[in-house]
Amino acid sequence: MKFDRKLFNWSAWIALVLTYIVPYQIDGLAVKCGFPIRFWKIYINNTPNSSLLNSSSLNLLELAINILIIYLIISIINKLYIKLKNPSVVG
Repeated sequence: MKFDRKLFNWSAWIALVLTYIVPYQIDGLAVKCGFPIRFWKIYINNTPNSSLLNSSSLNLLELAINILIIYLIISIINKLYIKLKNPSVVG
């Protein structure tokens, strides 16, 4: 499989946008965001002077896995579309 930077860029943007579109999961004192793997946690504090950067946790490995999963799905859909559109093309 050849690496396509344009598809990778699209998959990274889709992963970030899905964070805001897909419903959140509340787990105790944290709100988890992300799709298909939840990679961003926002901790619920009752402290009035708390900022978002102090009360959140971003797991970059899970974000990279999300981008990779979305990249593979887009790549497979793209290859199937090319095969269905032009059946004489091999590969």
